[in-house]
Amino acid sequence: MVGLTNESPTFCFDRDELSTADFNVDAFVVKYKREVGLEKLRDDLDLFLRVLKSSMVELINRDFADFLNLSTNLVGFDKSITTLKNPLTAMKTDIMKINETLSIQRQEIEEKLREQKGIRQRKQVIQSIIDVQKSIQQLNELDDAINLSKIDISEMIERAVVQFSFISVQLDKCGQNEPTVESLQLVIDNLRRVFEKRLTTAFINAYREPNMSLLADSLKGLASISLQTIAEQTFAHEIVRPYMEKNIRNALIQSTDISLAFDKTLDFIRTECKAMLYVVERINRECGSHFDFVVNSIFPELIQCLEQSSNILFFVGDPDIFHERYSYWLKFLEQLKSILSKLSEQNLKKSKIYSEFSSRWDLVVYYQIRFQEISNLIENIIVNQPFQLNEQKNSLFKTIITLTIFQSIDHCWKTNIFLEPLSHRFWKLTLQYIV
Repeated sequence: MVGLTNESPTFCFDRDELSTADFNVDAFVVKYKREVGLEKLRDDLDLFLRVLKSSMVELINRDFADFLNLSTNLVGFDKSITTLKNPLTAMKTDIMKINETLSIQRQEIEEKLREQKGIRQRKQVIQSIIDVQKSIQQLNELDDAINLSKIDISEMIERAVVQFSFISVQLDKCGQNEPTVESLQLVIDNLRRVFEKRLTTAFINAYREPNMSLLADSLKGLASISLQTIAEQTFAHEIVRPYMEKNIRNALIQSTDISLAFDKTLDFIRTECKAMLYVVERINRECGSHFDFVVNSIFPELIQCLEQSSNILFFVGDPDIFHERYSYWLKFLEQLKSILSKLSEQNLKKSKIYSEFSSRWDLVVYYQIRFQEISNLIENIIVNQPFQLNEQKNSLFKTIITLTIFQSIDHCWKTNIFLEPLSHRFWKLTLQYIV
């Protein structure tokens, strides 16, 4: 405890215990009442009080000179503070004026900088507009040159791609609210349609010749000006649809065997489109484009041809024919997926036409028909021959009903009955028969 020396008398209690933050008188008295008794505790506390008073007097006597010196040194200190106050106040006023002046000048400088930035941006917009107009002029000259056969189609594609890419970059710099850009956009859209026609024509001609170098150039050109969908649509209308009309639609009219349509489509992909698809795969890899002619051109035309050529394609009234057609469809999908890349396979499954065509196969009704066939057979035995013994020799089943049930189970899983998408239903039916 402060002020007490180590030579102070000993007490029945710890002196530091009295100065703790959580000191409790009642607990203190109870504790030492048990240990030494109240009289001993009273005597020690009385002695401890006298020691404290003595120590306090010694402390005051020892530091009395310092207290006197402190009060003496503070005499006149208020006058010194007053002497310093006026200059400091004046200095504070001057600093505030300087700060205000600097703030005004800073605002003026920032305003000038904003004006300069606006001027630079405006100059950049004007320069971009001038550059776009020059590119438009060059595209017009390029169109005239190709009309006059002054350059070949490959050179035209290369130069047109450069100009359209440059125009796209410059228009991004101009912004969308520039009035001049709106008028230029109309001209650019007209030029885009002109070169769209030239590029798609070059693409189709290159496919027919065949000229894989020109085909690659035309596809790169179409991809560079975001015309991939146009290319796929053009290929579907100009190449795929005539093939479907000639080789598939006529075959479907003469026969109900849709496997011919699937086989001819696969043959078309593997033979007539093989070289083009190889080029497309390379272009997609090198240029980051997303051409998918099988999924977006060939497959939709096949589905359209099937739906228009056969009104009873999905007819489930005859389960045997329905099973045959749906099995051909599943087999075709498996063979098609073996040709497609993983990305194309994903695109096929996500496509709307694939989902709609797949949903038109009424598998639930087909299962109900098969279920009714099997159930009727078993019910007939139960009604007419419930306890009839099986007279077949070497048979594992003693009764006709047991034989019929297991024959029905076997019937469910025959290749001309079972369909994989219905496997859960046939499995449930099997378990019901066993139970």
